Amino acid sequence: MQLPSLLASLALAVPLVLPGPPPGIVAQDVGGIERGGPSAVRVWNREVVVLRAQLGSLTPEQRAELAAERILALPHSALGLPLDIAELRVDSLEGFSLSVAGRLLFTIYEEDVDPTGDATLAETVEHARVALGQVFEAREQQRSLPLIARGVGLVVGATLLVAALLWGIAYLRGASVKRMRVMTARSERLRVRNIDLRPYFGVAIERLIGLVNFVAICGVLYVWIDFSLGCFPYTEPWSHALSSYFGGLFLWVFEGIIGAVPNLVIVVIIFSITRGITRTITMIVARVERRAERAEGVAPESVRATRRLAVVILWIFAVVLAYPHLPGANSDAFKGISVLLGLMMSLGSAGLVNQVMSGFVVLYSRSVRSGEVVRIGDIEGQVTDLGLLTTRVLKPSGEVVSIPNAVAVTQPTINYSRGPGEGRAVGTVSVTIGYDVPWRQVRALLLLAAKRTEGITVDPAPRVAQSELTDWYVKYDLIVLAEDGKQRAAVLSRLHAAIQDAFNEFGVQILSPHFVAQPAAPVLVPRGQEEPEPAPRFRFAKEAPPASFDPVEKAAEERAQRAAEEAAKAERVRIRAERDAEEEKAAEAEKNRDAAQVDEEADRKSAPAG
Repeated sequence: MQLPSLLASLALAVPLVLPGPPPGIVAQDVGGIERGGPSAVRVWNREVVVLRAQLGSLTPEQRAELAAERILALPHSALGLPLDIAELRVDSLEGFSLSVAGRLLFTIYEEDVDPTGDATLAETVEHARVALGQVFEAREQQRSLPLIARGVGLVVGATLLVAALLWGIAYLRGASVKRMRVMTARSERLRVRNIDLRPYFGVAIERLIGLVNFVAICGVLYVWIDFSLGCFPYTEPWSHALSSYFGGLFLWVFEGIIGAVPNLVIVVIIFSITRGITRTITMIVARVERRAERAEGVAPESVRATRRLAVVILWIFAVVLAYPHLPGANSDAFKGISVLLGLMMSLGSAGLVNQVMSGFVVLYSRSVRSGEVVRIGDIEGQVTDLGLLTTRVLKPSGEVVSIPNAVAVTQPTINYSRGPGEGRAVGTVSVTIGYDVPWRQVRALLLLAAKRTEGITVDPAPRVAQSELTDWYVKYDLIVLAEDGKQRAAVLSRLHAAIQDAFNEFGVQILSPHFVAQPAAPVLVPRGQEEPEPAPRFRFAKEAPPASFDPVEKAAEERAQRAAEEAAKAERVRIRAERDAEEEKAAEAEKNRDAAQVDEEADRKSAPAG
């Protein structure tokens, strides 16, 4: 059919120009053109054109399917013929038809042009013509036996080369792992104090080598697949798409890295300056800590805590400064992860923050120090470590108890090592004895037991205090000082044994009597037996305060004396006030009598003479 006759036919009947409906769809008259969703015409893995116009009930998807079927239905004899492009203009319809040897393939209208792009209808038609030419050329080449044989040969050669490369990569991996194992085994720099880091370092290096090996294998396979797909006309578009995708991905990553270099330099500078400052602080604090161990009034634990606090604050400040310069910091994903992490830390670190703050309270209050003998709640022993989270106490039985600092802050703490001197510890033993035993004898027996016990200091000497007078017995407290505070528990154990021996030696029972009825005889010390043995050996010196002198008791006596003086003074004031009140009352009564006498005299004078 000649081109003029074809144009005449198209002008007479528009439905003949439009693509026919697919099988199963009834043809309808075209009532107009509407823009629909884009649908691409793909033939032999190549995109020919994108259709967007809806012709009546014929959607862009149906038009694209019909166009692809017509292109594939072309005989091979028609692939070498020229492509005919005819312009359509019927009423308001404007477009072009593309046909080969009188076979209509598809039509393109103004509504098929991409509205978001700059291409015109003519340019869109030209692009479709070129794409169709490539499709026809690929179909012709796919029938060429020499071309297919050449592609198969190239693929086989590339496969053999890839196999050799994979073998070489595996060989290099094995050789590298063996060499790194030997170097790691010989290295002595991977020993930190008593910790051998060589096994962990070896595992990390092997994992790194394995990762590099995996990336190399993936790269070789990618090149092989890309090359193999490009050797055949049918799969050549896949090769181009694969190359474009990964090429664009690598280009995007490379441009991102290049664009992030200035910000990364700023981040490195910030962290380098922070690291230098923290190193300087660490060196200065280390010297202060060494001097604090020899000086009094400065706790090494407080110095270490101050260093840690300063370092943490500096690094937090550095992270805050570096955060805006991190790659992707302004992205929504990065912001979302930051908010999620902040929320998780806020909800999950409440207990941790409480422990850390309690640790600072314990360290800076200096209520306890490492090496001191203390009692925290029900736990008694020597403090071995003061941390931000826990305080470790070594009990006399050898058990190490970790006390959370939040608990240590809320529990009463008794420090037995403060006051008596460096390395010493105070110990107290209480006994209760009835009133029928002379207190001087009990005091002497307790001091005798302390004198016989090894590990108790002579200066200051042990002392006895009567801490309580109950209904049935007297409570005596023997206060001693252990020379070695670490051995406080052992010293008290020996002291308990010595007390029992001393009381047994002099026939004094250690018991606390309880009465259910009034005793027949008074529970008293017989007259003349106030000082049985060994009381005379431990008499109070007249020129000095007694051995059981306690400043607290003296202060209490002074307060009682002052209170008595105040009470006597108040009593004198009260008596004087009462005396003044009585005198005023008597004066008032005298004044009233005088007034009454005057009135009576006046009444007599005014009365008529009888």
